[in-house]
Amino acid sequence: MFCVSALPPCVADFELIPCNGDEPLVNPATGRDFYCGKGPDTEICTPGSYCHWTLSFAKCCPLHQEENVTEVAPSCREGPYGCCPDRKTEALGPNFAGCPSICQCHKLGAHDAVCDPVTNQCRCKPGVGGTKCDRCEPGFWGLPMIQHGNTGCLPCGCSLFGSVRDDCEQMTGQCVCKPGIRGKKCNICPEGLVLGPKGCRTQSDTSLPARTCSELECYFGARCLEHQTHAECKVSVRFKATGYVSFILPTIRFSNS
Repeated sequence: MFCVSALPPCVADFELIPCNGDEPLVNPATGRDFYCGKGPDTEICTPGSYCHWTLSFAKCCPLHQEENVTEVAPSCREGPYGCCPDRKTEALGPNFAGCPSICQCHKLGAHDAVCDPVTNQCRCKPGVGGTKCDRCEPGFWGLPMIQHGNTGCLPCGCSLFGSVRDDCEQMTGQCVCKPGIRGKKCNICPEGLVLGPKGCRTQSDTSLPARTCSELECYFGARCLEHQTHAECKVSVRFKATGYVSFILPTIRFSNS
């Protein structure tokens, strides 16, 4: 189950239900549900059933009668491991490995319902992480916003000068600000002050933009680049989804006083 509220914050909560709501098969010899997981006590599911395996449970589930008689698409049937329990998706490994009922990929965070047959890793959208793609990566936020059109989690974009760290609140994108600094990105100083590497300073402490790199000090791994009229600090960051992206850092200079 997941929330569909259009107003954040909205917590996406997907509940894993054994057999997708059907009654698990019971071993008549023990009176308990079949256990088809790993280990010495594993049991083989009977014909006409499949193993629904997750980190929380491993139960044998019935295939519906109508599923057994429905004609299977050739692309699914002719695969080396046959079809998944949904009788539509091709299994990627033995024991329905890689199938949607086994993977349980997050419906918002994952590109599709299948996963790696060995690691059970789902294919996550940009900025999304976790085996099931059910959370944002560090430095990103807004997983529920994907249902409103976003292609993935959003970068926090916290101010390098005004925030305590580079991650933010997962539901709102609010960064954690240093004392006296405010704003969603922690980039707003009290009136009359300017944000710089050493926090909020008065306008009188600032000087004209640097013209050469000898007049400028760069932070956070940035490199100084000189242009005809000014110098600036530039840093390149590599993202998995988009490759290298360059950012121009603030270049306000402060006097030594």
